[in-house]
Amino acid sequence: MTTEPLYKTKSYLNVEKKQAIGKTALEFIKNGDTIIFDTGTTTIQIARQVKKRRFNNLTILTNDIKISNELCDMKNVKIFVLGGELRKSLYSLSGTFTVNFLKDLKADKLFLTADAVSKENGVSNVNVEDVPVKKAMIENSACVILVADSTKFDKDVFCRVCGWDKIDKVITDEEVPEKYIEFFNEMNIYHKLSKINS
Repeated sequence: MTTEPLYKTKSYLNVEKKQAIGKTALEFIKNGDTIIFDTGTTTIQIARQVKKRRFNNLTILTNDIKISNELCDMKNVKIFVLGGELRKSLYSLSGTFTVNFLKDLKADKLFLTADAVSKENGVSNVNVEDVPVKKAMIENSACVILVADSTKFDKDVFCRVCGWDKIDKVITDEEVPEKYIEFFNEMNIYHKLSKINS
């Protein structure tokens, strides 16, 4: 079974691709939005880009301690940390408390992360504890935006999160396999390819 790498290890992998995705994601955020940031080293790149902009009246929900720390000094932004059990090696919160917290909340947009993405199985994740949280995030978001760099594609791991019917938009980088661009067109899934080093 695949094991999940530590946050420090993940944060050094494919940094330029994740930064490019972070910049592109800003196009999907507007003043007044309520946004869920799933935990991950891709979503923290989005958070860092959000911090550089002067957004007004944003509400941000996250189960990622590093994301909440990154954004805590922003004015005109409300931050809700989704409570739960802290996984110290990944700076993330998960478990029944996190799922229950989400049940009564509604978001305009979810930026969903993945350990693996495939045409056949959709989005999957290494850690079983994350899956109920991700499912709750999906069910309580009007628009689900998958953010995954090209190295995540054509892979499957232990726990399935969701199929493509739950994904509204995809942000990845320009090195994603061509067959996925064709697949997104066939499935009528809006997709945006981020330019690396742009």
